[in-house]
Amino acid sequence: MKKTILIIEDDFDINEMIKTRLEEDGYNTISSYDGNDALKKLNTFNPDLIILDIILPKVNGFELCKTIKKNESWCHIPIILMTATSGLDNVARNEDKVQADACIAKPFEYPELLETIKKLI
Repeated sequence: MKKTILIIEDDFDINEMIKTRLEEDGYNTISSYDGNDALKKLNTFNPDLIILDIILPKVNGFELCKTIKKNESWCHIPIILMTATSGLDNVARNEDKVQADACIAKPFEYPELLETIKKLI
């Protein structure tokens, strides 16, 4: 059975690149471009993994990650945080609060993302 990945990334080009590559590798994907929309999609779909950008409109990635991990229905879903390299310090400072399962710095190479996904699901 195909695994489903929710991609929460407001940059359309990055979102589409990840979506296309994952679908080529046999995954189902759901795209979201802001935190509020992502919460709606979590209520509708049951993804096996979430790829979450930190800088998002409406609800930022840190807040969204905390919300997901506190929810009984979603807390088991692995989350990969994505951030610009300059944001890694911010991730390190918030790591204990955020509870993400992995973090990838942008720009990233797709094989690195795919390897992280395979480790988590």
